[in-house]
Amino acid sequence: MYVNGHGCEVDKPEGIKWLKEASSRGCLYATGLLSREYFTSKLYSRAVENALKICDLDKEAAIRLQEQFIPHLVYRGIATACFVLARCLQLGQGIEKSDEKAKQYFDKASQFDKDITSDLHTKMMFGVM
Repeated sequence: MYVNGHGCEVDKPEGIKWLKEASSRGCLYATGLLSREYFTSKLYSRAVENALKICDLDKEAAIRLQEQFIPHLVYRGIATACFVLARCLQLGQGIEKSDEKAKQYFDKASQFDKDITSDLHTKMMFGVM
């Protein structure tokens, strides 16, 4: 909410604080959003570190870990993290450059949530991400 100003003033540091808290409690959606915020803040090593925590999960494993959460949001979090990791791999920011691995993670992001992947791709094309 604080990151995007939904119902309150935009306060990125406060938003990141709460995303870290939720991520530390195991919320995969928050982990994905935190990776995105680190990426947009040019903290690439942190973005990669967070994304790597959840990018290698498959759908069944993710749901087993997140039974108390809404599956759609779990998938969105993983898709966001995979997209961020792919972008870092593509640019060689925070991790060794690898176009082949980047393609794999872009594909994986799309498999988890096509809508969020499309939205992130659009932001990437317009230089927002």
